[in-house]
Formats: sequence, structure tokens, C-alpha cells
Amino acid sequence: MKNTLKRIGLGLGILSASALPFLAGAQTFDIPATTTNALTANVTSQISQPGVFGLIVLAVGIPLFFYVVHQVMGLVPKGRAKKH
Repeated sequence: MKNTLKRIGLGLGILSASALPFLAGAQTFDIPATTTNALTANVTSQISQPGVFGLIVLAVGIPLFFYVVHQVMGLVPKGRAKKH
């Protein structure tokens, strides 16, 4: 019960913090479509380069590898203890 209340409180805190700028009347501004298209094209060209793509794959692959190894190790039963 205590953990559930902590989770609810944390969720409400995150929700209120994310809604605060909108409730406080923060100003919004429009971004022209040409700027959006230019930025999207720039990001696409950066990611499509082999070196950058390799770094992204490496950054995702290393933690994923350790996660899979950990899960596979959990499937292997522990050996019986030797009695002396």
C-alpha cells in the first residue's frame, strides 16, 4: 500500500510539473513549415552517414546485449551445492 501511494504521488507530481507551463499561460509560437522541413532533412542526412549510424547502433546494441545475456543467464538453473 505504501509503495502504491508513492507511485501515485510521483505520477501526480510529474503530471503537474508537465502541465505547469500551460496552466501558467506560457506563450507559444509557431514554427514555419520550411524550417521544420529543413531541420528534418538535416537530421536525416546526419543519421544516414555510416559513422553516425554505427555509433547509434553501438549505443543501442551494447546495453541490449547485456540485457539479453542477463535474461539468458536467468533461464539456466543453478547447480546443486556439493555436500562434503
